[in-house]
Amino acid sequence: MTGLYIREMLSRRLMRRVLIVPPAGLVGNWRSEMRSLFNLSFRIIGGSEARSKNPFVGPDSDLVIVSVDTLAGDRMFGRLQSADVEPYDLVIFDEAHKLSADREPDLTIRKTNRYQLAEALAGANKDTEDDRWYLPWSCRHLLLLTATPHMGKDYPYYFLWRLLPKADLARAAGLVDYPGFDLLAEYPNGERRAIEVKGRAVVGEVELTENEWVAACNQRDRYWLYVVYNCASSYPQLMRVNDPFMKLVVRDKTSVVVDQRKIFQAAETDD
Repeated sequence: MTGLYIREMLSRRLMRRVLIVPPAGLVGNWRSEMRSLFNLSFRIIGGSEARSKNPFVGPDSDLVIVSVDTLAGDRMFGRLQSADVEPYDLVIFDEAHKLSADREPDLTIRKTNRYQLAEALAGANKDTEDDRWYLPWSCRHLLLLTATPHMGKDYPYYFLWRLLPKADLARAAGLVDYPGFDLLAEYPNGERRAIEVKGRAVVGEVELTENEWVAACNQRDRYWLYVVYNCASSYPQLMRVNDPFMKLVVRDKTSVVVDQRKIFQAAETDD
């Protein structure tokens, strides 16, 4: 599917520069499959190329593949920071669950170099004061490929979603930058649902931010809370709560924590 998307966007001249960032062991696979299946000639960038020139400048830099650890290295990422590098239209991270970040027991945030690389390319670190990861541009489109996005760990899953430009997506749908929900669903009968999605590895409380709770208050019967329990198992369970502002008993603390028993009581079941 990724190759079809790239080929279609290139043929329509909706993008020109594509950067694929897989693990080192998959670099060759990506090049051979792009060539044999889609007739797309991608060039592999190796670590040694950054020593004598900038491999991200020039006509042969439009379609390139570089491993995630090579690109996260000081010298190679420094080449991306150069003022004469044109922004990439599309950046693809394969095995995206390896872009790990997590919250420690003392509430400090631990980000790997791989994750900080993805943050920079996605433009998700605009407030960074770390010159090591400053990038004067961000990609127009970001594609995260993974078969195991959750893996039973809530915070790494959240940090992966954080890379996606929710404000840009909201503006494209005619909404404010941060509307307080994840999905706007429009049905053929004219119904519109503002859907906030939460997931838990097993069963437990979910937290709505202040912004999300205000949206639930304003949207009322148009607002739905979808909670997926047992994400780490083979049998996840979806609970759907319409108008959570009215139906859920909560305790307010700038954000809102909802007890799982209330979710089970208020959720609608499939007929």
